[in-house]
Amino acid sequence: MNSRLIRPLILGVFAFPLLVAGQVTRTAIVPGIPAISGIPAKERATVYSDPGNNFFSNVPINELSAKAYRRFHRRFREVPAGEYWCKYAEGYQVSFTMQQHHEFAYFNPGGTFLYSLRYYDAAELSKDMREFVHRRFPDYTVDVVTEVNDGMKTFYMLQIMNPDHIKLVTISEGRIDVVKELTNGSAKIGPAEAAR
Repeated sequence: MNSRLIRPLILGVFAFPLLVAGQVTRTAIVPGIPAISGIPAKERATVYSDPGNNFFSNVPINELSAKAYRRFHRRFREVPAGEYWCKYAEGYQVSFTMQQHHEFAYFNPGGTFLYSLRYYDAAELSKDMREFVHRRFPDYTVDVVTEVNDGMKTFYMLQIMNPDHIKLVTISEGRIDVVKELTNGSAKIGPAEAAR
């Protein structure tokens, strides 16, 4: 047997069970970790974490896909400690903060990367993209930006608003499409208040 394979094998056989046994279980939602849409509260009620609280999950670590875990850490190498994994019927959702942006990564049950979402303010949008939106919608201001990456290409979903309307638009490959339009009751309220 190859000597380079023996050490990881031994570490995997002995270290992994110790990591699982060392997990801390809590029966409350961890503060600072957002509610996950579409996942019942009872599935989020128990939180598992490692002793250093670098990792949180709604299931024990040995119930997560090792492929998804490896692919996540390969794709997002700069992620500081504190990621939150959620296993649900459609796969895995990983919530984390990177470079002061809240992000999500999604994997299917087999561990294949599906897409990632990054949220940030309009102030962080590039000047070129801001001007591109302003040319098409001159009386609107950009409110929230969602960057979507499927591993091959990146596109953007922007929430733009004026005193009368709120629009959800997508920008991909030099094209803007309006996805949804809502009526805004006032220039001083955002979409959450307008939906009430």
